[in-house]
Amino acid sequence: MNSPKSPSRQNFNGNIYVRTPLIESVQLRKYCTDRKVYLKMENCQPSGSFKLRGISNLCKYALSAGYTEVVCPSGGNAGLATAYAAMKLKMPCHIIVGQKTP
Repeated sequence: MNSPKSPSRQNFNGNIYVRTPLIESVQLRKYCTDRKVYLKMENCQPSGSFKLRGISNLCKYALSAGYTEVVCPSGGNAGLATAYAAMKLKMPCHIIVGQKTP
């Protein structure tokens, strides 16, 4: 297992998530307000979910605090986002999925 201070981790300073587009929703504008309504297309993240933004920041913080691996109890988007962020940060990752998760 690598030390949290290893060069491969120390040199990582980029964002794990990507900039996603804003798309105007004409339908929501009709129903909600007279102003323009925009949708932030977080489904365009590499993990397919908005959860990647928060979880990647949490993983980067954990790494900077000296933690060497991450654990996430999830059978869904949070687990996928955690696994993706950990992979980009070269951290071991454990996703715990309940037995009754479909």
